[in-house]
Amino acid sequence: MTELEELKANVEEIKSQYIKQLEEVKAKIEELTQEYESGNRWKPKVGEDYWLVNVDGGVYRYKWYNDKFDNVLFNYTDIFHTKEQAEVDRERKRIRRELMRYGKNFVPNQYNWAINYNYRDKAIGYWVSTLCFHPFDIYFESEEMAKKAIEEVGENRIKKYLFGVK
Repeated sequence: MTELEELKANVEEIKSQYIKQLEEVKAKIEELTQEYESGNRWKPKVGEDYWLVNVDGGVYRYKWYNDKFDNVLFNYTDIFHTKEQAEVDRERKRIRRELMRYGKNFVPNQYNWAINYNYRDKAIGYWVSTLCFHPFDIYFESEEMAKKAIEEVGENRIKKYLFGVK
């Protein structure tokens, strides 16, 4: 194979990888769009099953009667269309709690390290903020502490459950 042929083959392989990655991101966008469309959460119809994560960590199925019990759950907890969605939410919350063991409160005018996910590089990255507080981020004293937290909690678990990377 000539150098030109190798380059053409490499371009096709890279193109194929990016198209696959793009399709994965599009599927995730579609899933999230359906879930959050128009700012509305999914709400079961009367007689429809729904799932939730109970305080004991168990995932339980209930039937929607549109009564006070159902509406309290809807207004104050997360309810899900499928058992799998509830299990993913349970694991996401568990991972956030595990990361928070290494975290700290945001302190203005000091370094506050957080983690992010770079879809192009398919890697967890780090960023630091001294002024911008993001309420859903978990902050760390240093990049080293963030790396330690990721190592302890598990990079693949974090990618899958926090960033939705399959």
